[in-house]
Amino acid sequence: PFGSGSQVSDWAILGARVQDSGGKVVDEGCFVIPTAEIEIKDDWHVAGLRGTGSCSLMATDAEVPVHQFISFVDGRAGRTPGAHLHDGTLFRAPLAPPLAIVLCGPAVGVAEGAINDLVGYVPGRANPHLRGAAQIDSPLTHQTVAEAKANVDAARMLLHRAAGDIYDAADWGGDMTVEVRARIRMDSAYAVRLCMNAGEAMFLVSGGSGLAETNPVQRAWRDLHAINQHALLQLSTNAEIYGRTILGLEPGSDIL
Repeated sequence: PFGSGSQVSDWAILGARVQDSGGKVVDEGCFVIPTAEIEIKDDWHVAGLRGTGSCSLMATDAEVPVHQFISFVDGRAGRTPGAHLHDGTLFRAPLAPPLAIVLCGPAVGVAEGAINDLVGYVPGRANPHLRGAAQIDSPLTHQTVAEAKANVDAARMLLHRAAGDIYDAADWGGDMTVEVRARIRMDSAYAVRLCMNAGEAMFLVSGGSGLAETNPVQRAWRDLHAINQHALLQLSTNAEIYGRTILGLEPGSDIL
């Protein structure tokens, strides 16, 4: 499931388990395959992120050349084919930490957009239950907008720190500790939660007009909740992984 952009792509990236002749799993990784060789199911009918077209993909009896496969073991260590061919720093980065961060960019942008949209139409709104009260003069609106903006700013700073840690480790060729990898997953999930909270606040303060399908704030609200549902961005799971490493325990996850 969740093959984002598959309906407008020529190639798909799919996860796979590699088994030996006895059926034992000996490796895991991902491979690329032409979308013409797979089935794209029309099943992405959802409340948020509708434009991503994240349909389910089905590959049956497909033959994949070895050069179209990358092992997660090599990817986690930064031993990717690109690292052998190119000198660019990011080609040496481990696979999982950047994967978490790239999922967060849309959340920051959507939350920022929701704030801007609300700020754009607040001056013309009034509270019908308070005589002569314009929403732009409401202390509650002032506080809500300020806190939402602070949430998005904090999310951006968390992601900048995480990106810097990834780049620095790749630049000097060292390995990232398990705790840093776990913290990057936590930072990513927490950043998305902060953005979702900002979008939630903008939706609530928009009142009944925020329910209109033509109102961009409700679309942002739906999209932010959808981003928050991504498996890699579940706050409770990532908090458990990070908390375990802080306490000196094994993280309990291989996706680091």
